[in-house]
Amino acid sequence: METIENKPEGKCGCPCHKMLGVFIALVGVVGLLAVFDVFSHKAAAIAGSVLLILAGLQTMARGKCKCCHAA
Repeated sequence: METIENKPEGKCGCPCHKMLGVFIALVGVVGLLAVFDVFSHKAAAIAGSVLLILAGLQTMARGKCKCCHAA
């Protein structure tokens, strides 16, 4: 008998789908580093903005990866 493993819809395990969480966590880390004066607040604002832009771009590109739609 042949067994076929079906993944539930939307449950891809590739790293590209975990990047939104990574970007959000990095924004939090940058914020904490600014509060503890490791970064200046200006540098933290720039780094946080860049990370949020990357998170937005990654979210817009969701579903366009080749791993989810491989035939």
